[in-house]
Amino acid sequence: MDPLGTLSAAGVLPAPLDRLYDELADLAAYNAQHLPLFTAAGPSGLPAHSAGASAVQELGILLATGLAYLRALAARGLTVADAARQIRFTFALGPDFFMELAKLRAARPLWARIVRELGGDEDAQRLRLHARTGLYNKTRHDPYVNLLRTTTEALSGVLGGVDSLCVGTFDECLRLPDDFARRIARHTQIILQAECEMTS
Repeated sequence: MDPLGTLSAAGVLPAPLDRLYDELADLAAYNAQHLPLFTAAGPSGLPAHSAGASAVQELGILLATGLAYLRALAARGLTVADAARQIRFTFALGPDFFMELAKLRAARPLWARIVRELGGDEDAQRLRLHARTGLYNKTRHDPYVNLLRTTTEALSGVLGGVDSLCVGTFDECLRLPDDFARRIARHTQIILQAECEMTS
């Protein structure tokens, strides 16, 4: 769940924020007890990134969102450690290779400091990080250029130390992706992992 991300992207929520926080807390408490590897809260930088936020702005928005979720979950009975383990961040990857890499590298110690200041243990301070190639810089006029863009964005994510990665298809701004586009997006990750030996 990412109610604040939904609010920023759509301008409206399907229910009052407090009720969504209650549902998030229920899901997080269940996961903490029964599904510890499954996260309930998923702050996403995609709305900010797609609206033109810089890497620094996206990072600030995501950390503030994560802190808001930590406080909301703690106010509903979860420990800071359990709440932090239930948060998985999604960062957007843009075209500025080194800035995107630096954004991901900076996120880990900043999040660790936030959780530490709130009393979370060392394991809870670990940032759970997913990334997705961006959307705003993809062209409809020459979509094959998007192959290069998604590849460099994926590389910055891998070098930035993401736990998981979604590579968008080169034609996603035109239509529903076909088999070829999906295969190329999947192979981009396989080449980085297997042929370039970029494994964690």
